[in-house]
Amino acid sequence: MKYDALTIDTQTVETNGFHFDGKLLAQLKQFREGVPQVVVSEVVDQEIFRHLRVKISEAKEALENAHRKAQQFGLKAAGDKAFADELDPQALSRDRLDAYFKEIGATIVPTKIAPMEEIVRLYHRGAPPFSTSGKKKNEFPDAIALVSLELWAKANDSHILAVSGDKDWKAFADNSEYLDVVVDLSEALAKLQEDADKAADIVQRLFVGIKDGTCAELAKQFEDFLSEEISSAHVTAEGSSAFQFDVESVEVSMDSFELADNGGGFEPQIVQAGRAIIVAAIDLHVFVTADASFSLSTWDSIDDEWVGLGSSMARAENEECDIRVLVTFEGDFVAGEVDISKVELIEGLGEIDFGEIEIDYGEADYDNEGDDEEEPANEPGAAEQDGPL
Repeated sequence: MKYDALTIDTQTVETNGFHFDGKLLAQLKQFREGVPQVVVSEVVDQEIFRHLRVKISEAKEALENAHRKAQQFGLKAAGDKAFADELDPQALSRDRLDAYFKEIGATIVPTKIAPMEEIVRLYHRGAPPFSTSGKKKNEFPDAIALVSLELWAKANDSHILAVSGDKDWKAFADNSEYLDVVVDLSEALAKLQEDADKAADIVQRLFVGIKDGTCAELAKQFEDFLSEEISSAHVTAEGSSAFQFDVESVEVSMDSFELADNGGGFEPQIVQAGRAIIVAAIDLHVFVTADASFSLSTWDSIDDEWVGLGSSMARAENEECDIRVLVTFEGDFVAGEVDISKVELIEGLGEIDFGEIEIDYGEADYDNEGDDEEEPANEPGAAEQDGPL
């Protein structure tokens, strides 16, 4: 089906980490000319703004706390400021979101076009997006957003593809002539590419060359970008221990990778298909080595406090992780003059289990035991064992 517009909900922005300048959310910039048009409900706009303000406030507080600690230990001068200028999370959130909507050419659909009598009618009927869960009042924002989007689509003779993981959005769309819902943003972007099949064939051929070595330069670009993404990815360290432990740091390095076969062979998902650019979502199996540092402690019931037991290191080798990356190819695809300009991790490494976390007692220096004992002197006339015979 041909779609005239694309819309997203707050959950989609949160799921994609508010990455307005990269990864999947940045791919909406390809629609800034309005084909298809990006539309956003005023309700969603306000919800994203509110959630973004909280995230920025939390990040600001964390940075200020780190700055104070750096001053305490002499890493920063006493007179230094955490921020050069006064930072207002509310103003910054609004400016950042408005700039993003401008970059993707988004049209804000006002809530006033949704008649309240229609919203109330849906509420009393328990019709989608109102569920029968007993929390129908929490779904009023969704109802206002969806009714206004549907009325906008009807007035503009348009069909909207919406991205939402909310089951109530899906239920509403099932009864609508103007809205369809998909859960994943990459799936929505793939549905909007007119030349997706042709682009997928190109990406498949390029990856054949990457794997068999015929595209050596492209292979190096891909592996370098992928390795960098893996090493900077956030990883949750898990383990078990007889002691209380906290993760101090985790470092990950890539050993190798394999293209994922989802039952039908390697199938890239095309999220942007242009004359000189193709962006594809690729599923991979990566094998990594991870090193983690843990701080251990135990409860002292006599003094009624936690007692530190020092740090312990653990390593997980050849760990297999399923990931998804966004790969950007640029160049002349007809002539075969193509480069990889970016690889972005869009579904991360997740958790790595380091097994049993134990106290690090250090290694006993058995080879040097007895070094402090005085060695007997050679008796007169004894042969020198380290000299020539």
